[in-house]
Amino acid sequence: MSDNLTFILDVPYQLWQKNNSNRFKQIDNHELPIFEPPTHFPLLTNDIAYTDGGLKTSQDIHFQYAYDVRYVLRLPSSYKLSDDMEALLSSELPFYAQRIMEQTQKRLLLKIYDCINAITALTNLDELLSKMIDTTMEVIPEADVGVLWVYDEQEKCLKVRKASALVDNETMKHMRMKPGEGMIGSVFQEGEAKVYQTSSEVFQASANMSNMNLRYLGRAYSFKDVKSVICAPVKVQKKTKCVLILYQFKQATFDKSELELLKNFADQISIALHNSNIFEAMQKQNHLLQKRTEIHERLVKLSLENKGIYHIKHALEKIIGFSFSLIDAFHFSIDEDENEAFYLIDKHLEKWNDSKSLSTSFYVRSPKNYLHQVYPIVGSSTCLGYVVFEAKMTLSSTQRMVLEQGIPILALEFTHRQTETNNQFKVSEEAFQHLLLAETNAELLEAAKKLKLEKTQPVFALIFEVALDMNPTFINLYMQRFLHFLKNQLEKHLHVLYTQDSSIITLLKASTAQEAEMLVSKVLSNTSVRARAGIGGRAVQFVQISKSYKEAYKALNQLQEKRIWNKHLNFKDIGINQLFLSHSEEEISSFVDDFFEPIMAPNGNDSHLVETLQIYMQHNQSMQETAKALHIHVNTLYQRIHKIESALQISLKDSEDVLNAQLACYLKEHWVIDA
Repeated sequence: MSDNLTFILDVPYQLWQKNNSNRFKQIDNHELPIFEPPTHFPLLTNDIAYTDGGLKTSQDIHFQYAYDVRYVLRLPSSYKLSDDMEALLSSELPFYAQRIMEQTQKRLLLKIYDCINAITALTNLDELLSKMIDTTMEVIPEADVGVLWVYDEQEKCLKVRKASALVDNETMKHMRMKPGEGMIGSVFQEGEAKVYQTSSEVFQASANMSNMNLRYLGRAYSFKDVKSVICAPVKVQKKTKCVLILYQFKQATFDKSELELLKNFADQISIALHNSNIFEAMQKQNHLLQKRTEIHERLVKLSLENKGIYHIKHALEKIIGFSFSLIDAFHFSIDEDENEAFYLIDKHLEKWNDSKSLSTSFYVRSPKNYLHQVYPIVGSSTCLGYVVFEAKMTLSSTQRMVLEQGIPILALEFTHRQTETNNQFKVSEEAFQHLLLAETNAELLEAAKKLKLEKTQPVFALIFEVALDMNPTFINLYMQRFLHFLKNQLEKHLHVLYTQDSSIITLLKASTAQEAEMLVSKVLSNTSVRARAGIGGRAVQFVQISKSYKEAYKALNQLQEKRIWNKHLNFKDIGINQLFLSHSEEEISSFVDDFFEPIMAPNGNDSHLVETLQIYMQHNQSMQETAKALHIHVNTLYQRIHKIESALQISLKDSEDVLNAQLACYLKEHWVIDA
């Protein structure tokens, strides 16, 4: 959108705005020399009304919006709007007005900053007082005339120290205003800023002025046409020393916003007036405080307007005067290679072990041997990301202050992003649980729809577990790192449902079990994080997903039992173990102990019989192969076998006894953990 309405209109115009009051404020003027504000009258929302506003050379077009917001477009009376143009203006005016006000506010903030710098740069009291009214007029450009009154302790009255260019300074300097006299004396006496919004209010407040002061005032300038006035006290150590008064003759725009602005500016002037010594000491601090407020407001505004992390980042870069890299430790939206992010997180873990403070900045050399300074972004005792920049210089106090202001805002933005992710996982987890517990086809389809599952796409339930043997402060970081790695590796094949403690529950889109295993193997062979995965059976229908999920859990449990990492296990590969998954460790151990107990030989005799039976079964009951494996003579083996059969009261020629022996040996080897 253009900076003015000339992209729509090709004639001079004015634009006025009214919010929740009957007073209009001019927000734009393009070559139209008419300054009287429009007249207010009732309108319904979305109504458009035309009036001449009491003027012959122009017309006022009133556009009424919701919440008592009205815009008035003043155009030459000869100009006629078409219906299309009227509709276009009705839709565009609010957006254009918002843009104008944002630009005005931005210029105003910069102007305030410049003016305060100009004032605080002066250490001479006379120069400071002389400069005061000029800078006040710059801060509030709506003012037509400004006057600075200073209290004279000897004469016990207020004198004119400086008036703006339109006023006869020498004439006004003859005036002597007593405390309580007129607007200036009233503000001085009460110590409170005031706004007079109509001519009648102005003249009523001036009624107690002396005749002499009124004569000098009339000679200095024609104040009879005044429309609005604001004035504020300037205090030093809570005692009023000066009064700033601003007059408006052309448009009645002074309201509470200008009053607050003048009060704030008067407060800044009060600091400068304290005295030259204290002023010098406070000059730098005042600048920093003003800068901090400006930065904080700007960043908070960006955050509240949902401008996003990178808008905040660019704002910070502009203020501090150099660029930096921004790393989101959870989503890895970064300005550099993500390997740099992983490297920094690892280094932060090392530094944390030394400093024991998450938020402490640190220096680190990148893999490319550049020295960087790193500021962690911390929220809720969790490291959320990093601000990183090359350590070419020492930061100034202002730059450090900017980072101190900006990092909490960035932390808030990162927290919002993490909260959104957690909420998505929560919704996904609830939908998946509904799918697992669905009792009707309708419930099943509804859950599948929430999970965005496709009927034609076979899936395998896939559960990853990550080893979290690290400092608890960094657990979330490493979980998110692995999750991010998963998404990059498997891309469109993976449908992440949710995380639970150290586990990531997913559905893998693959046509065959071989393809599924190949994809998972690719992940586990490339990651630097210790992990393992259980894969369930192929589900071609939604109803089969529950079975696949249970199988994936059982397969993962097998890897857990055997303490195996960086491997995957498909449920179909468990084989005979499927028969024992429903039995507890105690039940299996009890069966094994009961079977082998007769040949365990607690006194140490014949302790080799258990090993002999296990080797015998492993070699398919081959006497020659077993004797060779045990390094004994075949006759010795025959004697041992006879002892085993006698002690266990079985015959290894009986198929049922052989099956029991094979089962006991298998369970002892694969299921029972020796003490």
